[in-house]
Amino acid sequence: MQRVEQTVRRWYAVEGSKDMPYIPADWSDACWSCLVDLFPHLRTWVAHQPYAPEGVIRHLATVDDWEVRYRVAEKRNLPRDLFVALAADPAPLVRVALARNAKAPLELVEELSSDPQPDVARAACFQLERRRDALAEKTKRYQQRPGA
Repeated sequence: MQRVEQTVRRWYAVEGSKDMPYIPADWSDACWSCLVDLFPHLRTWVAHQPYAPEGVIRHLATVDDWEVRYRVAEKRNLPRDLFVALAADPAPLVRVALARNAKAPLELVEELSSDPQPDVARAACFQLERRRDALAEKTKRYQQRPGA
């Protein structure tokens, strides 16, 4: 583990102060985990990264920082159990992010449409409307195709 920590600390010395740090493609899950443990101020940034490992994202979904959980809720490739957990998050803005997520399971968005927090319910209703409109458009295009 000491080697992993050294790797992460060297990376941070070079890349940590940049606006757009570069993460090597061959970084192990252990490096990512070490990064969020050693440098908590980078958790929001890590949560936003498309290649962050699932184990790290799972960890970030449970940290005591709503901004990090908000970033996790915005991710489109979450496992179903994380969508479910974030739909019950105590922070309304995390639930708003989930309600706005186009890949959130439909039944969760429907549940959020009756959330006691108006901003959450409004975001969910808007997402449901967008999905309904997209389905109507797809149906219309399907019906207009030759031979339909």
